[in-house]
Amino acid sequence: MNNIEMKIRTIIERHMPSPGIEVIIGDDTDLVADLGFDSISFFSLLLDLEQEFGISFLCFEIESLVFKNIIKMVKDKMQK
Repeated sequence: MNNIEMKIRTIIERHMPSPGIEVIIGDDTDLVADLGFDSISFFSLLLDLEQEFGISFLCFEIESLVFKNIIKMVKDKMQK
């Protein structure tokens, strides 16, 4: 796992709706179905990702709430 993935994982863990519960975040972990994210926690996560990586998201760009797809979105944004 590279530095970007570790940072994203840490940010996700910080925004989990049930803090303190030990969860393994794998590539196919869905933030809503598996971790219980709601719209408020997800948008808070997006704001932190934007600040951490100096990127921005448009609402129609977010197609999936699966960990590996979030990593891909962040990396794609950073290359632009």
